[in-house]
Amino acid sequence: MSGILIGLLLGLTENTMSAPHPYIYQHLDREDGLASSIVLAILQDRDGYMWFGTDNGLQRYDGRQFLHYRYNLNNPNSLASDIVEALLQDDQGNLWIASPAQVTRYSPSGRTFTRIPIQTAARFTSGPRRWRLRQCQGTIILEAGNQQEQFVFAPNQKAFVLPQSAGGKIASCLRKVEAAPVPQPSVEPYVYLKDNRGTLWAASGQLWARAPGATNFDLIPQRDEFRHDLVFDQIYSISQNQEGTIWLGTNKGVYYFNPGKQRFFSVGSNTRNPAVVSGFLETAKGEIWAATLNQGIQVYDQEFSPLRNYASGGLQVWCLVEDRQHRVWAGASDGTLLLMEPGKSAIRHVTPPALAGQNIMKATVDASGQIWWGTHQGLLVRYDPETGQFKSFSLQKQAPSQTMGQIKRLLFGLDGTLWLATAQAGVLRVDPKTGKIMAHYSTASRPKGLLSNAVGEMIWYDDHTLAISTSLGIHFLNVQIGQITALTTANGLPSNTILNLVKTGKNLFFTTQFSLGRWNTQTKTVTGYGAQDGLVNESYAFNTGYTLKDGRILMGTLQGFYYFHPDSLNRSAALPKVAITGFKVFDKNLTLNKAETGKEGLHLAHNLNFFTVEFASLSYYDDAKIQYEYQLEGVDQTWRQAGRNRFASYTNLDGGDYLFKVRARRDDGATTPQVTTLRLVISDPFWKTWWFLGLVFLLVVLGLYGLYRLRINRLLGLQAVRTRIARDLHDDMGSTLSTITIFSDMANQQVLANPVLAQGYLQKISRYSHQMMTVMDDIVWSINPHNDLVQNLVSRMREVATEVLEAKDITFCLEADPAVNNLRLGLEARYDFFMIFKEAINNIAKYSHCRQVWMKVKLQENNLRLEIRDDGQGFDTAQASTGNGLLNMQKRAQNIRATLDISSAPGQGTTVSLTAPLSKTAFHPLPV
Repeated sequence: MSGILIGLLLGLTENTMSAPHPYIYQHLDREDGLASSIVLAILQDRDGYMWFGTDNGLQRYDGRQFLHYRYNLNNPNSLASDIVEALLQDDQGNLWIASPAQVTRYSPSGRTFTRIPIQTAARFTSGPRRWRLRQCQGTIILEAGNQQEQFVFAPNQKAFVLPQSAGGKIASCLRKVEAAPVPQPSVEPYVYLKDNRGTLWAASGQLWARAPGATNFDLIPQRDEFRHDLVFDQIYSISQNQEGTIWLGTNKGVYYFNPGKQRFFSVGSNTRNPAVVSGFLETAKGEIWAATLNQGIQVYDQEFSPLRNYASGGLQVWCLVEDRQHRVWAGASDGTLLLMEPGKSAIRHVTPPALAGQNIMKATVDASGQIWWGTHQGLLVRYDPETGQFKSFSLQKQAPSQTMGQIKRLLFGLDGTLWLATAQAGVLRVDPKTGKIMAHYSTASRPKGLLSNAVGEMIWYDDHTLAISTSLGIHFLNVQIGQITALTTANGLPSNTILNLVKTGKNLFFTTQFSLGRWNTQTKTVTGYGAQDGLVNESYAFNTGYTLKDGRILMGTLQGFYYFHPDSLNRSAALPKVAITGFKVFDKNLTLNKAETGKEGLHLAHNLNFFTVEFASLSYYDDAKIQYEYQLEGVDQTWRQAGRNRFASYTNLDGGDYLFKVRARRDDGATTPQVTTLRLVISDPFWKTWWFLGLVFLLVVLGLYGLYRLRINRLLGLQAVRTRIARDLHDDMGSTLSTITIFSDMANQQVLANPVLAQGYLQKISRYSHQMMTVMDDIVWSINPHNDLVQNLVSRMREVATEVLEAKDITFCLEADPAVNNLRLGLEARYDFFMIFKEAINNIAKYSHCRQVWMKVKLQENNLRLEIRDDGQGFDTAQASTGNGLLNMQKRAQNIRATLDISSAPGQGTTVSLTAPLSKTAFHPLPV
C-alpha cells in the first residue's frame, strides 16, 4: 500500500489513568462558621436540623447558618460545659448533651436547658474518656467509649447513677456491644455506622468501609491534592442523615459525602500528569478507547479498569474510528494515522500524502465502510480500505470567501449526504460522491441563520434535526426545511459557548468550558451538576461527548474524563419539607416556639409589620440545586420566585390575618411533598379598630350636626339681627319720621299765620332729622364687618363722647388697654356694647351736670370691662331704676350676657360698670 510507512513497535507502556476517585467530600470548618475544628458529636434531629457538638459549644446548622449554644456561668439555662462529647434525641424530642462532668437536657419546645449531674463513683477508671449516649427501653444510658463505665438516668433522682442504683429491668440494655474487627487497631475507640445501603463504616484514626456481604474492610484513602479530598488525624463521630449523607466529625472540622448521590465518576483525574482527552471509541469487542493529546491511547474494559496503553511517540492523538475489519484508526498530528490491528501489539504509522502537514481532527465511517477524515485546515479526505486509496476534497476552493478552519465534526444523514461542522465557516452539507458543497449554513443564511460561524459541536438531535453548538448558543437546524432556532442564556443556558452535546431521550446534555448541564426538552429547564454529583475538576475538552452502547455517557476533560449513566440522574428522592428557620422583626431575631409555627400562629403588634421570614429545605447535599418560591396570602397574588435565596421580607403590612407559604424545588424537578405555612396575625392599631372607627363616625356625625346647628344658629342670628335692625328702624326711624311729618304739617299751616311758631317747628324737624341721621349712622357702623375690631369700637366711642360731651363743655378721658386692640367683637355684641356706652354718655350729658368724665376699656381676666365715671350730681338709683334709658341698658347687657352695674348717690357722681365675659359672647382674639 503506497504511502504507508510501517512504524516501529512501540509496545505497551505503563498505564497512567488510575481508578476513579472514590468519594467527593464537602467540608465545613471555622471559616464557614463552625465554632471549633474539633467536632466530637453529630446528630440530625426530627425536624431535619444538624447538630454539632464541639469543644467550643453546641451548634445547630440549617445548611448555611449556624446557631451557637454555649456555657454561661451566670445563666443556669445554658449548657453545662462548652465541651460536647455526645448527642442524643429521645422519644419525646428532647436533646441530651453529654459533657465531661454533666449532662444537659435541652427541650426544643420550651427552649430550656436542664443540667443533670453524673454520679462520680467509678468514673473513668480506665480507657478513653469520651462519653456516648443511647436510649434503650425508654432509658437514657451514658457510657464511656470503651464501655467500661455505664450510667443510667434515674428520673426520681434527677441524675445519672450506676445501673445498680437505678432499679428496674434494664440488664439487657447494659450488655456490651461487640465491636466489628478492623484491619488496624487504634488508640481511640472506633465509632461505627451501618448506612442505608448496608455498608458498615468504622472510623477512628482511619476510615474503613465494608460492603454488604463482604468480610473485610477496605481503607478509604486520604488525600490532600484536591479541593474535595478527605484530610484528618482523628474521626470522633460518624452519622448519616435522612437524605443518606454521611457526616464525619474530625479534628479538622466536618466532612460529609453521599455515596448514593454521586452520579459522575472520574477516570485519570487523580494522577500527577493527567491526560488531556480528545476522543473516545467503543469497539465491537466492547473495549473503551480514549485518545489523548499527551499520553497516547488508553484502553479500558467496561468497568474502566485499564487494559493497555498505546504510546503515540510524541504525537497528539485527536480521534478514533473502527473499520469493518475491526482495526482501530487514530488521527494524529503531523498528518499521521495510527493503525492498531486485532491481535497485534505494534502500531503502524500511516502518513498518506493527502494528509501531509495536517492535524487529523475527526473521523467517521460511511455506509460502504469508507473512512472520512477532517483536518485542522478544513481539508476533507476519504479513505477506501479496500483499495487503500486516499482522496482529498478542497472545500476552501469551493468557498474562497470563507475561511473553513478546523473540521469539528463529521456526520452522515439518512439520505447519505455528509454534514461538516467547521470552526469558522458554520455548517456545510457535502455530496460524498463528488465532494461538492450542496448547502451552506452560516450567519449569512436567510431567512434566519446561525448566530455565530464558530461551531463547537454538532450531533443529530433527531432524524431530521441537527443540534449545533456555537460560541453564541445551541442551534437546531431542520434539514428538511432549512429552519434554524436558537437556545441561549436567555433560555437558561449557563453560557453561550457550548463545547459538547449528547442527546439521550428527552434530555440534551452539554458542557461549557467549566460546567456540565442538562436541558430537558419537555420542561425547557436546565439542570446543572457540580461537585456534589462527582464533578470535581471541570475543565472540559471540545468534541469529546460520546455515548456507549449501554447508555453511559463519556465526557473528556483536560484532566482525564468522566462517565455517568443518564438514568442515574433521574433517581432523586423527594425534597424534605421546608422548615421555618428564623424570623426577624426590624432585622432583630425573634425566637419562634411550636405553637407560633402551628395553628395558633405568630401574633405581632401593628408597629412590628417590617419582618423577614427565613426558611430552608434542610437538604444539605443538594442545597446548591434548590430554589424556593413563596407567597403571603392577602398580599401576593401569585407565587414569588426567590431563587436560591432563603428569605422573604415584607414591610408596612396592614393589620389582619395572613398565611405565609413556602415550597422548594430542585433543578431536576423534584419538589417538596407539601407546602410549609406560617400564620401571621398583625393587630390593628387602635385607630383602625371597630370601636375607634365607630367613635370617629359618631364624632363626625356630631361634628356635622354641630356644623349644621352652627349654620342654623348663624342664620337665626342673622335673622335676629335683621329683625332687630328692622325693629330699630321701625321704632326709631318710624317714630322720628312720623314726628317730622307732623311738625312739617304744623309748620306748613303756621308758616303764614304765625311764622315764629313755624320757625320753632322747623327747628324741631331739624333736630329730629339730625337724631335720625345719628341712629342711621350707628346702625350702618354696627353692621360693617370692618368695624369688628375693639380698636375701631374704642375710636367710635371716642367720637361719640367728643360730640356729645364737648357740646356740654364737659371734659373727658378715655383710656383703652392695648390688650383689647387684638380682640374682634361680633356684630350684635358690638352694637349692644356700643349702645350701652352711648346711652350712658347721653344720660351724663343730659342729667349729671358734671364737669369731667373718666372712661376706661380694659381686658380683665376673660372679661371685657367698661367703666364710666363722672363727678356730677348723682341720683338715687332706686328711684331712677324704672326709667326707659336704664331699662334699655339692662336689656342690652342681658342680650350679650354681660353684667351691668350702676353705682350713684346724690352729690357723689355716677359710675357705670359693664363686664362682658368673652367666653359667652362673640369675642375672638386676633393673631398678633
